Amino acid sequence: MTAEVVLFSVMVMFPDSCLGVAPPGVMCAQVLTPGTLQIVRKGDAIYERRCPASGDCRGDTLIGYARDGS
Repeated sequence: MTAEVVLFSVMVMFPDSCLGVAPPGVMCAQVLTPGTLQIVRKGDAIYERRCPASGDCRGDTLIGYARDGS
């Protein structure tokens, strides 16, 4: 299993209950939702993770790869 490293984490106010990323065809409650936006590294891959304040994080979204390969 590859170690996970949180590179960046910031408290944010998401614009809706879907944390600003609504799946196609899904209606989200239009209510401000506090949470965190994180950038996470797993091996060479870099992911974005959105978490509501409850801590129930949503799936990671691949956003790129580390250049140094370490």
